Amino acid sequence: MKIIKVFYNYFFKSPYRFILRWLILKKSLEKASAFLKQGKFIVSIDYKSLIHESCQDEKKLNKNNPSFKRNIIIQILELLLNNTFKLENNPVARDAGMIGGGTVMIMSNKKHNQSNYSNFKVIDSESMRVFSFYNSKKSFQNHIDGCKYFGNFYNIPQYSIVSNDDFVIEEELIGFKHSKYFSSKDFENVFNSMTLSYSKQIDYVLSSKAYNLKRLEVLYKGSDNMVASFMSDVNDALYKISSIHKFPYFLQHGDLCLSNILLSTSGESYLIDWEHMCSYVFLYDLMWVWQNEAIHKGNYYYLNKYFLGNYDQYLSQLFDKFDLKYHKDYRINHFFIVIAELINRRIISFNNHNMTDSFIKNKLIPMINTLKDKYLK
Repeated sequence: MKIIKVFYNYFFKSPYRFILRWLILKKSLEKASAFLKQGKFIVSIDYKSLIHESCQDEKKLNKNNPSFKRNIIIQILELLLNNTFKLENNPVARDAGMIGGGTVMIMSNKKHNQSNYSNFKVIDSESMRVFSFYNSKKSFQNHIDGCKYFGNFYNIPQYSIVSNDDFVIEEELIGFKHSKYFSSKDFENVFNSMTLSYSKQIDYVLSSKAYNLKRLEVLYKGSDNMVASFMSDVNDALYKISSIHKFPYFLQHGDLCLSNILLSTSGESYLIDWEHMCSYVFLYDLMWVWQNEAIHKGNYYYLNKYFLGNYDQYLSQLFDKFDLKYHKDYRINHFFIVIAELINRRIISFNNHNMTDSFIKNKLIPMINTLKDKYLK
């Protein structure tokens, strides 16, 4: 059975995904042609973006970040399919005054309708604009709703609707500092900005009663002994605090990694991207960036400060707002609130026990073990 699965993935699944990505890029390029710079666009190494030939920095970054696995079948397909698209003059777009200078087209990570183009963005660094294209009215409206709601509490780029019919939104391009170049002061600036905005949001949620209370438990049990044991530990940790009270759920961003929190050159933080906006458990947005930095970048800056008690006063104030009790001795338990929600809402969505177990074993468990070894002995 294992040999059949390997054969299927090698000769059918991987090539199918490759061809699908290529077709979606081609379809999306046609959709965005009026907003892109004329000339040649090179397909990125992961087949998630198109980069104009003039973008030397992006082209160099593209070569140094191979992330799409290439077996011999895919390599043959790459030779047969052109990985460079040429964009000629578009007289219709020129007559309509729509020709832009977009040099990078980035595809969405969210699952899309395979019969259509994906959601994607076109970046025009000359006019400092970003055009977001959506493949459905729902995704389009979700972006608008996210801007309207979160704009009450957070800084967001200025936006306008380009086309209600074609589902296109124009936004201000924020000049920002990449997180890999952050100093301690930059991390603190982001934290201070986020905590202030999160407090404002909670005040609104309470005043409008826009939340509900639920008990929390992790839904996934694990099909591997190590994973099953870890899930049991998570549920035990949750029980200690869930038996005391239920937790509030309310509308949150859902993906507050430092790729979606832009630290501008003036030091202000801006939120972007609303694909995962939904109702999540209390603390989810706040702690999401902490776990995301640790899991994906090995950066424990925020988690170290959390487990050292630097954030106890702020968190206690947040808990008080909901008439809940923050226990500093239960820091790992409170952190498991977000881990449980991460598993319930994102990891289980893989719909593949092997992938779910692999993520938990290779990402979550090492992170938790690192924290336990450092702070809970």
